[in-house]
Amino acid sequence: MVYSPYSVHSVLAMTSLGARGKTATEMKQALGITSLADNTHEIYKKLISDMNSVPDVKLNTGNAIFVNPAYEIVPQFVADVESKYFAKAGNIDLSAPGGPEEPINTYVANATGNMIQNLLPKGLVLSEHHQ
Repeated sequence: MVYSPYSVHSVLAMTSLGARGKTATEMKQALGITSLADNTHEIYKKLISDMNSVPDVKLNTGNAIFVNPAYEIVPQFVADVESKYFAKAGNIDLSAPGGPEEPINTYVANATGNMIQNLLPKGLVLSEHHQ
Protein backbone atom coordinates (compact mmCIF):
# COMPACT_ATOMS: atom_id res chain seq x y z
CA MET A 1 0.00 0.00 0.00
CA VAL A 2 1.23 3.48 -0.85
CA TYR A 3 0.33 6.64 0.99
CA SER A 4 1.02 9.99 -0.58
CA PRO A 5 2.53 12.83 1.45
CA TYR A 6 -0.46 14.92 0.39
CA SER A 7 -2.89 12.37 1.87
CA VAL A 8 -1.05 12.09 5.16
CA HIS A 9 -0.60 15.85 5.53
CA SER A 10 -4.17 16.72 4.58
CA VAL A 11 -5.77 14.25 6.98
CA LEU A 12 -3.52 15.42 9.83
CA ALA A 13 -4.31 19.06 8.98
CA MET A 14 -7.99 18.13 8.95
CA THR A 15 -7.61 16.44 12.33
CA SER A 16 -5.92 19.55 13.69
CA LEU A 17 -9.25 21.39 13.29
CA GLY A 18 -10.27 19.75 16.56
CA ALA A 19 -7.02 20.32 18.42
CA ARG A 20 -6.65 22.98 21.09
CA GLY A 21 -3.88 24.33 23.29
CA LYS A 22 -0.60 22.45 23.43
CA THR A 23 -1.86 19.72 21.09
CA ALA A 24 -2.78 22.29 18.43
CA THR A 25 0.61 23.96 18.73
CA GLU A 26 2.47 20.66 18.46
CA MET A 27 0.39 19.54 15.45
CA LYS A 28 1.06 22.82 13.63
CA GLN A 29 4.78 22.49 14.33
CA ALA A 30 4.88 18.85 13.18
CA LEU A 31 2.96 19.72 10.00
CA GLY A 32 5.12 22.77 9.29
CA ILE A 33 2.12 25.11 9.16
CA THR A 34 2.90 27.51 12.00
CA SER A 35 3.52 30.39 9.57
CA LEU A 36 0.11 29.90 7.94
CA ALA A 37 -1.81 30.70 11.14
CA ASP A 38 -5.45 29.67 10.69
CA ASN A 39 -5.27 29.98 6.89
CA THR A 40 -4.23 26.32 6.53
CA HIS A 41 -7.79 25.08 6.34
CA GLU A 42 -8.86 27.68 3.78
CA ILE A 43 -5.78 26.86 1.69
CA TYR A 44 -6.70 23.17 1.76
CA LYS A 45 -10.29 23.99 0.84
CA LYS A 46 -9.10 25.83 -2.28
CA LEU A 47 -6.52 23.17 -3.13
CA ILE A 48 -9.00 20.29 -2.87
CA SER A 49 -11.60 22.20 -4.85
CA ASP A 50 -9.05 23.04 -7.55
CA MET A 51 -7.69 19.47 -7.74
CA ASN A 52 -11.14 17.95 -8.04
CA SER A 53 -12.22 20.32 -10.83
CA VAL A 54 -9.35 20.19 -13.33
CA PRO A 55 -10.82 19.86 -16.83
CA ASP A 56 -10.18 16.53 -18.56
CA VAL A 57 -8.69 15.01 -15.39
CA LYS A 58 -10.54 12.68 -13.07
CA LEU A 59 -9.19 13.02 -9.55
CA ASN A 60 -11.26 12.35 -6.46
CA THR A 61 -10.04 13.01 -2.97
CA GLY A 62 -11.83 11.20 -0.19
CA ASN A 63 -10.77 11.88 3.37
CA ALA A 64 -12.75 10.94 6.44
CA ILE A 65 -12.36 10.67 10.17
CA PHE A 66 -14.07 7.73 11.82
CA VAL A 67 -14.25 8.00 15.61
CA ASN A 68 -14.97 5.39 18.27
CA PRO A 69 -18.59 5.92 19.41
CA ALA A 70 -17.37 6.18 23.01
CA TYR A 71 -16.17 9.69 22.10
CA GLU A 72 -18.53 12.54 21.34
CA ILE A 73 -17.71 14.59 18.28
CA VAL A 74 -18.29 18.33 18.54
CA PRO A 75 -20.84 19.30 15.85
CA GLN A 76 -18.72 22.29 14.77
CA PHE A 77 -15.81 19.94 14.01
CA VAL A 78 -18.06 17.83 11.77
CA ALA A 79 -19.26 20.96 9.97
CA ASP A 80 -15.71 22.32 9.56
CA VAL A 81 -14.37 19.01 8.21
CA GLU A 82 -17.18 18.95 5.66
CA SER A 83 -16.93 22.59 4.59
CA LYS A 84 -13.15 22.96 4.55
CA TYR A 85 -12.00 19.48 3.49
CA PHE A 86 -15.11 18.13 1.69
CA ALA A 87 -14.77 15.17 4.04
CA LYS A 88 -16.76 13.16 6.51
CA ALA A 89 -16.33 13.00 10.27
CA GLY A 90 -18.47 10.74 12.35
CA ASN A 91 -18.67 7.86 14.74
CA ILE A 92 -17.99 4.41 13.35
CA ASP A 93 -20.42 1.58 13.94
CA LEU A 94 -18.26 -0.97 15.75
CA SER A 95 -21.02 -3.57 15.50
CA ALA A 96 -21.73 -3.07 11.78
CA PRO A 97 -22.63 -6.22 9.86
CA GLY A 98 -19.41 -7.27 8.17
CA GLY A 99 -17.38 -5.60 10.91
CA PRO A 100 -16.47 -1.97 11.57
CA GLU A 101 -14.20 -2.04 8.52
CA GLU A 102 -17.18 -2.33 6.18
CA PRO A 103 -18.48 1.26 6.58
CA ILE A 104 -14.94 2.54 6.03
CA ASN A 105 -14.46 0.35 2.98
CA THR A 106 -17.82 1.47 1.60
CA TYR A 107 -16.89 5.12 2.09
CA VAL A 108 -13.53 4.64 0.36
CA ALA A 109 -15.09 2.69 -2.53
CA ASN A 110 -17.72 5.40 -3.05
CA ALA A 111 -15.18 8.24 -2.79
CA THR A 112 -12.87 6.59 -5.35
CA GLY A 113 -15.52 5.46 -7.84
CA ASN A 114 -14.85 1.86 -6.76
CA MET A 115 -11.19 2.12 -7.77
CA ILE A 116 -10.18 1.24 -4.21
CA GLN A 117 -12.19 -1.56 -2.67
CA ASN A 118 -11.72 -3.48 0.56
CA LEU A 119 -9.01 -1.16 1.82
CA LEU A 120 -9.21 -2.58 5.33
CA PRO A 121 -9.30 -6.33 5.89
CA LYS A 122 -11.89 -7.66 8.31
CA GLY A 123 -10.60 -7.73 11.87
CA LEU A 124 -8.22 -4.78 11.49
CA VAL A 125 -10.36 -2.30 13.45
CA LEU A 126 -10.76 -3.44 17.01
CA SER A 127 -14.32 -3.49 18.23
CA GLU A 128 -15.37 -2.49 21.73
CA HIS A 129 -15.40 -6.19 22.64
CA HIS A 130 -11.64 -6.45 21.98
CA GLN A 131 -10.50 -3.38 23.91
